[in-house]
Amino acid sequence: MGNFIQLIAAFGVGGLIVKLIDIFILQPYLVKKEINNWLREKKLEAYSLAVEDLSAMGFKNNEESPFEILGNLSQTLLLVEDLELQKLIESHMFDRAELHDCEPDSINQNELFSKVNSDARKIILALKTDLRRGA
Repeated sequence: MGNFIQLIAAFGVGGLIVKLIDIFILQPYLVKKEINNWLREKKLEAYSLAVEDLSAMGFKNNEESPFEILGNLSQTLLLVEDLELQKLIESHMFDRAELHDCEPDSINQNELFSKVNSDARKIILALKTDLRRGA
């Protein structure tokens, strides 16, 4: 009978140790992994919309104002951690708004369009890199 009690006590202590390991080591790891998966999913959604907009240069839907379209870039701006990329996106948003207000066929419009187009390509590449790095 004494061996049986020792066996039950050993299982109890072993179970307690396993539970403590679960609580203090495994659970924080699982929570962090779940948060990273959620963040990656949100980045994928926001980056996809931003890339779609950047590729179309805001001309895909005539019913939306240029400022509504820039909302996709705003969502992306919230998720980007790279400060240089944040600055590039902000600059691009202002340049796009300025391009929208430019007089048609002006020299300034052509230069601004080239800059906006070039920045859009840089942003797309940087978003792609950021998404793959987070995988």
